[in-house]
Amino acid sequence: ALTPLGQYAPFIVLGALWLLMTIANSKAWRVLQVVSAMIESNPAGAEEQLAAAMRVPLLSRPVRLLMYHRLALLRFRQNAFAETAAICRAVLSTRLPRPADTVRVHLLLMYVDASLQMGNLHGAYWGLTELRSGKLGFVEQLQCLNLQTRYELAAGYHGLALSNLPYKLHLAEMMPAAQCGILHVLFANAADQVHEPAVAKWLRQRADLLIGEQDVRALEFTIRNWGNPAMPPMRNF
Repeated sequence: ALTPLGQYAPFIVLGALWLLMTIANSKAWRVLQVVSAMIESNPAGAEEQLAAAMRVPLLSRPVRLLMYHRLALLRFRQNAFAETAAICRAVLSTRLPRPADTVRVHLLLMYVDASLQMGNLHGAYWGLTELRSGKLGFVEQLQCLNLQTRYELAAGYHGLALSNLPYKLHLAEMMPAAQCGILHVLFANAADQVHEPAVAKWLRQRADLLIGEQDVRALEFTIRNWGNPAMPPMRNF
């Protein structure tokens, strides 16, 4: 016959495991907050903190997925775009339980940006389609406009990039000056391609005022090297 202690042993073990998991996840939440603040100022320290936290075996699934989100953000800030895209796609391919589901849109935005940086237009198209299928906040809509315009120019849909231009410029003016200027350069290059020199000149002049002539020319050099592969168009903004 089991002793009284033996009868309760499974419950004691489960209780101990639950306590250990609670402690591990509480520490992990604190690490997530610290890492978020460190990614810009101390990326090496952020990576060290993340690596140590992710080695803990008792983390809950949502917390571990949020750790991968921070790792993707860290890699994006380090311009490691292939690794960024791989992490984002892996996390996005699984069901995101709460509260990890709150970072889905950000993962998609990072994935599209990283894909465009690598010239992976198929990946960018998938990410943009996923973004369009969900609800976006206003700031996320502005980010999506930037990414979609970059995709359209890279894929050769210059006329599509210029469609509804007054509305797009209205949105661009709500962005910080640097982002607004970049969009003006993108639109100016699209106007060049569809033989609208007056529109291109006006857009370029505005871009010069927003980000400076030197940065405009450097950005245009990058745009000219995007190429023109055949890709399906996006539903426009």
